[in-house]
Amino acid sequence: MADEVRTSERTLAPADNEPEWVEKGLRAAHCRATGDAFIELFKVLGIPESFTLERVHSVSHSFGATTDSEGSRAWFHFLCKLVQISHDAKDADKAPKIFYHPEANPAVRALGDRTNEGQPRPTSSIELKILPQADYSYLRSGFFLRTTPAGNITLACFGPTEQVRLRIQHFIDSKAWIDVEREPYILFDLVLEGLFLEIDRNVWNMNTLFGALEHRTLENANSKTRTTIPKTVFVELHNLAKHMTHLSEAIQSGLLLIDSVLMRVKTLESNSGPNLARTSSYGSGSTLTTNDVRQQLRDSFEYRRSLYQSTRLRLESLQKRIENCIMLSFNLVTQQDSLVMIQDSSSMKIIAAITMLFLPTTAVAGVVGSQLFQTSFADTDGTWTVLTTPLFKWLWWLNVPLTVVVVILAWAWRKHSHSEHQEPRLQPKPIRRPTFLSIARSMSSKV
Repeated sequence: MADEVRTSERTLAPADNEPEWVEKGLRAAHCRATGDAFIELFKVLGIPESFTLERVHSVSHSFGATTDSEGSRAWFHFLCKLVQISHDAKDADKAPKIFYHPEANPAVRALGDRTNEGQPRPTSSIELKILPQADYSYLRSGFFLRTTPAGNITLACFGPTEQVRLRIQHFIDSKAWIDVEREPYILFDLVLEGLFLEIDRNVWNMNTLFGALEHRTLENANSKTRTTIPKTVFVELHNLAKHMTHLSEAIQSGLLLIDSVLMRVKTLESNSGPNLARTSSYGSGSTLTTNDVRQQLRDSFEYRRSLYQSTRLRLESLQKRIENCIMLSFNLVTQQDSLVMIQDSSSMKIIAAITMLFLPTTAVAGVVGSQLFQTSFADTDGTWTVLTTPLFKWLWWLNVPLTVVVVILAWAWRKHSHSEHQEPRLQPKPIRRPTFLSIARSMSSKV
């Protein structure tokens, strides 16, 4: 039902009207329940319906808290893009690639996990075109904190990340849970620390993936020889930019979560009871009051906020770098297209020069070879006689007017096309001279 981690060293009796596995004290549980056990877990912990709806809809950020006669409840959800680098031995000499999770692909989920015969469909048998640097996996976590008037404190973790589990386990092993009974939101501070480590690691992995692609683009730009940029570069840049957008959303949701928890802590502090003192676990035998513990908690949350903001700054600089890389890639492609156009124009110039070279010969051969001239050879003296036919005069009578008409039509069409694309001139506004009535109105308004 759940992997429980009990932090209390003392043996306590079970609570009334609760299953035997629920004990008084402090407990953190990694919940992996299914079916009826999952429903029983929700009933025992008093998890509201809002928590279920948020998890079904995979919200990127949420925080809720309620207080009633049975105690207080607080929960939140967190969604973050998962960026892992593939460590394939075959691609050791190539650029780093993102680790592809086929089970997270929406196209794979649309096909279903079973074949038409009802047999399980292996993921490897689904042949889909995998785009470069594409992945669709996310870290989806939910955390529910329950505090009862009897002193029971339960933290239920749904889908906790690796860093969150390690941070909670380290907290339990260090036996530093004394202040949690006074301020249960310390557990949320541990969770936020683990989530930050996950986000920060994903951002650094993104920096590694983009760094190799950026270096390759700069090498193409600095190359003296003309190189063709493959189309896959733009696909990789788009996917990396998309991953960065999702990571930025996760960082922003983390900052909103810290603000919500801080506001909740301040609300509880204003409604708190007497300022009791007890020995703190953060110092060697130091005595701290409840307000001191809450002040330490607020300071810790402020520190978490600064860490999230630091990662956000690194991600923003990374986003600017990828924008510059996209612009550089487009400029390189434009430069390559310009070189191709220059080569084409040079070829057209050569063709036009050859045509102009043979144009007089072609014109003369066309005229002489037609029926406009008649030739005869005299055998007596061995001479040629060339005579023009009546069609020769008609040639010029028809050719000259038609040429004039074509030139006039071309000139008229050019003038008409330029007049349509010409921007309208700005007409100066007419200057209105002041009248006696306008002067009187202005003076009355000033008065």
